[in-house]
Amino acid sequence: MPPAGGASKVLVFADPQLDERDSHLGFPRLPGARAEAALVAAQYGEPVVQEGSEARITTFLREAGQFEVVHVAAHGVENRRQPGRSFLALARGEGDESGLLSAEAISGARFTKTQLVVLATCEG
Repeated sequence: MPPAGGASKVLVFADPQLDERDSHLGFPRLPGARAEAALVAAQYGEPVVQEGSEARITTFLREAGQFEVVHVAAHGVENRRQPGRSFLALARGEGDESGLLSAEAISGARFTKTQLVVLATCEG
C-alpha cells in the first residue's frame, strides 16, 4: 500500500560501498541504512533498492527521474561556501571519476516523474 499521496514507485539508495580510491574520505559503512531501506521499500508497491556496490552514481543519474520517490541513505557533505560542491558519497559506476555525486551534477539531472526526494544523510 503506497503512503498517503498515492506514490507507488520508490528508488532507494542505501549504504553505498565506496571504492578504495575514495577511502581517503574515511566514511564508515552504514549498516543501519540497509534496515532503513527495507522499511522504506516496504511502504511502496514498486520499490527498487540499490545497496552497497549497486548504489552507483551512474544508476542514480540514469534512473532517479523515473521514480515518484527517491530515498538516499548515505554519507553527505555540505559545502556552505560553494554549495554546488556539496556531495553525496555513492559507489563508483563504470567510468565514474569518483564516488562523489555533487549537488551541481544533481541539479543538471532530469527528475521528470519525481515528486519527493529524501536525503537521509550524515556528514562524515
